[in-house]
Amino acid sequence: MKGSWTSRVAAVLFFIAILSSPYWLYRYFNKKPVQTIKQVSSQVILLTPAGAAVHDAYPTWDNIVCNSVGEKRLRIGMRKEMVEAAWGRPRTIVWRSDARAEGVASEILSTKEEEWIMDDGPNPRRAIFRNFMGHNAPDNTAKLIYFQDSISFRVPR
Repeated sequence: MKGSWTSRVAAVLFFIAILSSPYWLYRYFNKKPVQTIKQVSSQVILLTPAGAAVHDAYPTWDNIVCNSVGEKRLRIGMRKEMVEAAWGRPRTIVWRSDARAEGVASEILSTKEEEWIMDDGPNPRRAIFRNFMGHNAPDNTAKLIYFQDSISFRVPR
């Protein structure tokens, strides 16, 4: 008697799976593309007038980056061309390398840093990029990890 009950349950589950398979096939093949956070933010964040001018020049950049570049502000994670569009070309470039392994692995595990110094003076504007992909990676993978805007204070007399 016990065997007949389990076989009935198995048969019912089998028929449920067979009858519901067209639904799952329809659902699998008619997927709607999922929007990424970057796409949604570009639809929600409106462009400022300065950001619209930047977006016309660089249509692949999202609205947040275009607004920042239009206002000459930097954001962590920007690429070199974004920083150059916001602040201009650097006056001085300093390259550093950090090897954390020896031999062949040093080419893969080491990082490259590039510091852009924009101005002269005691407190210059600086931007530091790091390429985490190793020395053989292309330069366009470097991301902004630190920046310092020049700060000048007026002392009241």
